[in-house]
Amino acid sequence: LPHHGQGANQAVEDGVALTHCLARATDTGRVASALRHYETLRRPHTTRVQLGARDGGSGRFAGPGDERGVRG
Repeated sequence: LPHHGQGANQAVEDGVALTHCLARATDTGRVASALRHYETLRRPHTTRVQLGARDGGSGRFAGPGDERGVRG
C-alpha cells in the first residue's frame, strides 16, 4: 500500500477548498458550477500527491507468496 501519509492533510485541504468554492455559490443554481471549480482547483495537486505516493511506494511491499508482506 504505497502512501506518503497524506490522507488527513488532503482531507483538510479538500474541506477548505470546498468551503471557499461553495461560499461563492450564492444560490442553488450555482452549486454545480462551484463543484466544477473545486475539481479544477484540486485535481492537479491531488494527482501529484497520488502519483508521488505510488512512485514512492514501489518496491516497499512484497507480492503474493511473501509471508512477511514487506521486503526488507
